[in-house]
Amino acid sequence: MKAIEEYAALAGRYDRRYRYYNARSHREILRQLGVLDDACVVDAGCGTGLLLERIARRAPNTKRVGIDPSPEMLAVARQRLPADTRLLQAGSEALPLGTQSVDLLVSSSSLHCLPDAGPAIAEFSRVLRPGGRLILADWCADALSVRLMECSLRLLGRSPTYALRTEKLLELFALNRLTLSELRRFSAGYPWDMYLACARQSG
Repeated sequence: MKAIEEYAALAGRYDRRYRYYNARSHREILRQLGVLDDACVVDAGCGTGLLLERIARRAPNTKRVGIDPSPEMLAVARQRLPADTRLLQAGSEALPLGTQSVDLLVSSSSLHCLPDAGPAIAEFSRVLRPGGRLILADWCADALSVRLMECSLRLLGRSPTYALRTEKLLELFALNRLTLSELRRFSAGYPWDMYLACARQSG
């Protein structure tokens, strides 16, 4: 997959290059965490582990798992995260986790890399315990700026991206027993118009 190759090349400088973007995106997710205690928290598409590091600071007693298809990004994550954080190389479409084993699954700026988000959303639902929570932040294709950005990336020969419209996201939630609790838009800086979506596994 061309996207994995691009992220491999970016791994060492990803956090610096997208510092503002990540700060804004992660802030929206962190606001939704609530009390976690010893919950099992999974970051699907964890990249360099920056979001998991921020979660660990807020909730050090959580059981944290980071999953990403890029070994180069995971190598950066391993250097920054506490030793008790599990890091697994895999895609979101086939999570190496037991069914109903996760209390909270977060994913930031990962789904837009997938040609079809359906299998990933199905996996998120599968691994969540009944009542478990899902928090997503990603590019929102409802916004013209995002659609234009995706066209520009294709014209430049970059790996294609597949941002979701909120209507499609809601359809995928409904198909996978995920009950929406919040959906709103925010900006991570132009042209990144984002959605924040929170849901619960309804069992």
